[in-house]
Amino acid sequence: MFRIARNLALNHVRDDRRRPVAGELPDAAAAPATQALAAALREALEQLSPVDRDVFLMREAGGLSYEEISFACQLTADAVRSRLHRARQQLRAALGPGLEGPSNPSWR
Repeated sequence: MFRIARNLALNHVRDDRRRPVAGELPDAAAAPATQALAAALREALEQLSPVDRDVFLMREAGGLSYEEISFACQLTADAVRSRLHRARQQLRAALGPGLEGPSNPSWR
């Protein structure tokens, strides 16, 4: 059942990237920067291993707990923490210094 929920959550995240949310479109000046960041994030996520990417998306986009992720991915909770840490480090390195700042305290 968790595997079905995992796949649905991943499909939802993928579909959300394809369509803009009405009323939340950035102004014209910010659009190129936002699009560039979104493209860089997609590319950085593709560079992660499939398990690390799944763990990262389930935690950050899906809001699942470590225990829920460990059950869905058949990992221990410690392995989930380790993979999440590694994924965050790789994304930070791939996205560069633009990611750091007060707007993203959860990634530190």
